[in-house]
Amino acid sequence: MGKSKSGGTRSLLRGRVGSDVYSIGRDAKGKRQQVVRSLAEQVSNPRTAAQMQGRAIMSTIMQAVSAMSYIVDHSFTGLKAGQPCISEFIAQNYKLVKADVLANPVSGNDFGIAAFGEKGAKQGAYVISDGNGAPLAGYTFDAAAKTITIAIGETHTPAAIRAALGIGVNDFFTLCCLKANGAFLYERARVYANMAADQEITAENVESVFVFEGNNPAETTLVGDNIVITYADADACAAIIVSRKQEEGFKYNRAVLVAPSNPEYPYSVAIATYPEGARRFLQGGNSEMVSTVPGGGEPSEPSAQTPQLSALTYGGDSALNQSDSVSFGNSKKFNGTVSNVPASGSLSLYVGSSNVGNITTTTFELTPASSVSGRITLKLDNEVIQTCGNISEAIPGGGQ
Repeated sequence: MGKSKSGGTRSLLRGRVGSDVYSIGRDAKGKRQQVVRSLAEQVSNPRTAAQMQGRAIMSTIMQAVSAMSYIVDHSFTGLKAGQPCISEFIAQNYKLVKADVLANPVSGNDFGIAAFGEKGAKQGAYVISDGNGAPLAGYTFDAAAKTITIAIGETHTPAAIRAALGIGVNDFFTLCCLKANGAFLYERARVYANMAADQEITAENVESVFVFEGNNPAETTLVGDNIVITYADADACAAIIVSRKQEEGFKYNRAVLVAPSNPEYPYSVAIATYPEGARRFLQGGNSEMVSTVPGGGEPSEPSAQTPQLSALTYGGDSALNQSDSVSFGNSKKFNGTVSNVPASGSLSLYVGSSNVGNITTTTFELTPASSVSGRITLKLDNEVIQTCGNISEAIPGGGQ
């Protein structure tokens, strides 16, 4: 309900009356003034089967993004780190998950599908890196034993290891695993550059051959003519990304997690947890549906899941968190990813009071038409649903 501190109907109001929201702002001269904005009387959200399918797939993808962003936000060759790589991950894997849902709705699925409102990544055959880099050679991975075995032959030297794996002095590889509990494990291995290429590897110095970094600790042993790397944990839903150093930067191989065996949930199980709007009898609805009669009416539809930005950059700099602050620039663009894009209604990105543009797709790119400054907000039908970073104007006379 709208309230006034001073009383009376001509005083300034704060709050909501019906579909109108009242607030107090200031005009260009700094004088207090009444600000009124109207909310949509009703937002259509039929929650059709097709909509629920799309939301189930997107929810699954975004949970995977959340779990694996530390790697997939820079693992696509030729794309800038951050939102461009995240968008590529979403684009490639959305197609794969959708195709799997259509081909294997009940069993034999390569991706687990998130239930309604469920948090945590599901195992699946996700593309976690892409590029024209050569994959790793000369190794075997045993998920049960949690080992990578490298056959180096009779010559036990760092040079022999690099030759067997097909990597250079400045190259390295990262074992990535997605666990059934949603945990994402990664461990980078680099042949120690300070060890001479022809130095003899023995049981005493084998632990110094590799330098490891990540969240899945590993140790190295020499077993006959093999180097064996044993990880603290691993899973068959795994892939190895090779980072190859080039003059222009790094390039990667196409790495796809191995499809898990019977991941939960298959689509038929997951989709049953998603609410679906009522349908008329001739459209497949049941006979118990309430009829529309004078003075009667139908049960109102539940509101849609609230759209939420999971990634947002401005000119390549993060603008997702309220603490993020970036400067305005005429050539800069907003790139973002948003979940639960409504089928109807106006979903818009604002900077201060300026509408930068409407959002109609999960991934988007928007360019401010003119100078903007202030807090970044996501609005649905003019109602703020998420507050993000802050845009400051260019310094007068100082460029951008």
